[in-house]
Parts: sequence; C-alpha cells; structure tokens
Amino acid sequence: MNLEVGKKYKTRNGQVACVASVKGYGPQSAIGFIEANDSQCLPCQWFPTGEYFTDKMPCANDIVAEWDDTPDPGEGWRLLHPDEDLEPGDEWWSQSEQTWIPSLQSQTIQNHGWCYRRRIAPQYVPYTWEDRDELRGRWYRQGSLEVAIKSFQNLGSGEFRINNYSPEKFLELCEWLDGTPCGKKVVQ
Repeated sequence: MNLEVGKKYKTRNGQVACVASVKGYGPQSAIGFIEANDSQCLPCQWFPTGEYFTDKMPCANDIVAEWDDTPDPGEGWRLLHPDEDLEPGDEWWSQSEQTWIPSLQSQTIQNHGWCYRRRIAPQYVPYTWEDRDELRGRWYRQGSLEVAIKSFQNLGSGEFRINNYSPEKFLELCEWLDGTPCGKKVVQ
C-alpha cells in the first residue's frame, strides 16, 4: 500500500495513525507517524518501513487500511463541501464527543479540517387534481389571513384552481397552519 502524507490509516491493533512524512525510497525508506487520536498528539517518530509495531507508534507493515473518519451525516442531512459557506442551523462533528454540535450563528467560514453537515430542505411540488379529496376543508395561511379550502375549479386540459389559486401559486403564496408549504412533499 502506498502511504500518503497527511492521510489517516488503520493499524493491525485498531489504532489510527497519520503519516507525517516519508524519508527515502524502497527498502531503505522510513515513515514518520503522529498519533491521530484527539486525546494527544505525539511528535513525529521515525520507523524503517520493515519494522513492526512498537509500543507507541506503527510502522508501514502495521498499516492494514485507509482510515475513513468521515462521520455519517444522518438521515435528512448532507455533508458540506469544504468550500461551502456556513448557514444558521449547520452543525460540526466533534470527534472527541462523537456527536454533532450546532455551529456558531455568526460563523460563516468552515474551520479547516472540520466536518460540517446541513439539513436537507424538503422539496415540494404543486398539488394535482387527484389530491383534492385530501385537501378539502384544510386550513391554510396566506400572509396573516387563515382560510379553509372550500372550492376546486376544473378548467380542463389538466388546469384547475384551489380557492381560485393555480396549484403553482398555491404552493408559492400559501402555507399550512403548521408552517409547511402548500404542496406535496417529494420523498427522496
């Protein structure tokens, strides 16, 4: 396995090690490792590539796989790309606490090397004529006005109105009393 500087790797005993630097080539090369755990960061220690694990640090022969410490964002969330600006509601992963923590409201730039997530906003589409039975009698809000759905007009050719709104305008201008948009939620 070719080891890359800055990458984390899993060792035979489950330890996580980060390659700090490599000296030389072939059988005479040596690899410097730093401990990658959050609890402590040991200074770089050098080990010839042919030696095996010591009490503190691994050598190249002890590396069994690349370490993927990218946390699962969870259902309804997505990981942010490093170049994305932060928004209110975004959260960062605390490796030491193994939990997501809300980012500061005033912070708009990601900290280098940190992992952030953002809630995926649900998508809504306009209702169709076939949805009218489930909509009849429901209350919605337009601005400060609360109104019940009382009428549907079928204009033919697939066009219709909900209380005189096209389904597109109903979605755009109105919301249910719980604050969700007046449209069908798209299941992802």
